[in-house]
Amino acid sequence: MTPKVKYLSYIEDTPKHHHLLQEIAEKAVQKAIRIAKENNISITYLLDGKIVRESPDGQIEVIGEVEEKPREVKIGEQFEL
Repeated sequence: MTPKVKYLSYIEDTPKHHHLLQEIAEKAVQKAIRIAKENNISITYLLDGKIVRESPDGQIEVIGEVEEKPREVKIGEQFEL
């Protein structure tokens, strides 16, 4: 008996596996940040409603603000891009 392969679409469509999406995203973000720092590239992210740029040496610069509250998404909600 072969093990069931969990494709991304299967994980997205199966509520009991939604925690895997968060784990995948966290690992991807951590890897991207590590690679950016290794290559002397700044990273940009949201911090307390402000858009900040962090240089590889750790210096943080505010480059903008978010005016609206982020959209809340409910499990199972679908939208089109």
